[in-house]
Amino acid sequence: METCELEPSEPEVWQRLLSLSEQAEAAENGFEKWYGEAANDVLAEEGIAIRVRHSAFVM
Repeated sequence: METCELEPSEPEVWQRLLSLSEQAEAAENGFEKWYGEAANDVLAEEGIAIRVRHSAFVM
């Protein structure tokens, strides 16, 4: 998922985003698939390198 800018938008956009988030939460490894790359990018910007691809191994 690409990160969203914090800006107002049509209610339908936020309803769709909420629906997609709920689908990700319900799926196996859904949040990792949804946020994984974005989280890794933020960590890399802070100088934190993640060697493993699955967050389950990091925790």
